[in-house]
Amino acid sequence: RRRLLELLLAGSPRAELRGPAQEADWVLPRTVAAVALRERGPDTRHPVLPPDVLLGLHLSEPCLIVPDPEGPGRARMLEKHLTGWTAAIGPAVAVAEAGASLRLAREALELACQGLITAASPVVAERHMPIVVMMRERLLVEKVIDRRLGPLLRARPAQRYRLAETLLTCLECGFNATEVSSRLHLHPQTVRYRLRQLEDLFGDALHTTSDRLELHMALHAWLALNAEPTAAARDDLSYG
Repeated sequence: RRRLLELLLAGSPRAELRGPAQEADWVLPRTVAAVALRERGPDTRHPVLPPDVLLGLHLSEPCLIVPDPEGPGRARMLEKHLTGWTAAIGPAVAVAEAGASLRLAREALELACQGLITAASPVVAERHMPIVVMMRERLLVEKVIDRRLGPLLRARPAQRYRLAETLLTCLECGFNATEVSSRLHLHPQTVRYRLRQLEDLFGDALHTTSDRLELHMALHAWLALNAEPTAAARDDLSYG
């Protein structure tokens, strides 16, 4: 089975996998997903998984190959049996693309371990593709942040996160204060107050439509790279 795993991760064509799969008593599925793993501590236990899951726990970067990952109960199975592991699930792909699924899973796992993805394990890589893609070019992303979010970064530290969160939601809701307030669980008056703060910082550039995509990307990246302020920091502001 280790040989079969190696062939899958190397991107071998389906036709070349039939023989090794038969020898390993493994039914060649239509799709697979790779799961990247990292031990949380020295007491992490060997996961007990169904026999159709290929184990790569011997690798320096442990992984699994899960057949038919979108089948009923598959996600729940991973949640149940990977206790003690930090895990990220790559997208479901054709068997010849298992290596690509693992690469994405490993990128998502690394970001989760850095705290840039805060979802519970196992992290589903497809749900976090914007940050996965952006962090491939972190230096470039940081330059975009400096250029597009300069006015925001000049605000007081306790204000920055909430203003960035509000601006991102405004972009996604077409600056509809009622919809933004619903998304952020805020009073509409609070949203309008924050919008006035943002207009003071950005001026007319806040509503320039030509740079919306870049601004949206910069906000996503900055929020991922910066933790939400503590309660003490939030209390530093009396309003907004």
